[in-house]
Amino acid sequence: ALPIAELAQSTAMPARVVGLHFFNPVSRMKLIEVVVGRETAEPTRERALGFARQIGKLPVLVQDSPGFLVNRVLFPYLLDAAEMFENGVSAEEIDSALLEWGMPMGPLRLIDEIGIDITVDIAATLEKAFGERDRASKILQEMYSAKILGRKTGAGFYKYEGKQQTPNESLQQWRQESGEKFGLENITNRLVYLMVNEAARCLEEKVVATPEDADYGMILGTGFP
Repeated sequence: ALPIAELAQSTAMPARVVGLHFFNPVSRMKLIEVVVGRETAEPTRERALGFARQIGKLPVLVQDSPGFLVNRVLFPYLLDAAEMFENGVSAEEIDSALLEWGMPMGPLRLIDEIGIDITVDIAATLEKAFGERDRASKILQEMYSAKILGRKTGAGFYKYEGKQQTPNESLQQWRQESGEKFGLENITNRLVYLMVNEAARCLEEKVVATPEDADYGMILGTGFP
C-alpha cells in the first residue's frame, strides 16, 4: 500500500520509479502487480514488465492507488468477515462458506496467515483513502492490543499447534451473541459481493484497464474461483 508517486518525489528521477508488488509466499505466487506512478515513464514500465516475465512471474499492470488492485479488492471482504465473527457468526461457519464456494482458504484463516498486525496496518491506510468500508473492526483492534497476531504467535481466530487448528475460545470476551442465523449462501453473498463491488470501483477509477485485468489479478493473487 506504499504510494509510488510519493516515493518518486523523493528522487531526482521520478520517471524511473515503478512498483513491483510480490505476493506471499513469493516462491509459489506467480503474480506481480507492476505499479505505475503518475510520472513513471513508458520505458520504465516496459522494463518492469519484462523483468517480471524474465523471473517467471505473471505481471498485471495497475495504476498507483492505495492497496493497488488485489489488497484493495480483498480487504473489505476480510474486514467484514472479522466483523461478522465479532457479531456472533462462528469462524468455522464463515470460513466453511467461502471454502465451499471455491476460495482456497477462508477469510479468517487468511487474516491469521497475513497477521492481525499487518491487517490492521493496511486497513488504516485504506480507511484514510476509502472510508468506513475499510475500517478494522473492534475485535481486530482488541486482538492487536493483546498481541494475538495470528499463526506467527500461535493464535488468532484459530489456535495453532503443529498442524492442528482449533477455534480460539479466548476471543469470546470481545464477541456479541447473535440470534441471527446467516446460512452459508448469505455469508458467501455478503462477502463476495464486497469484492465484486470494489473491483468495479477499481475499473471506474482506471486502477486497472479492463475487467479481464481485474479477474486475472484476483484469480492469481487470491485464488478467486
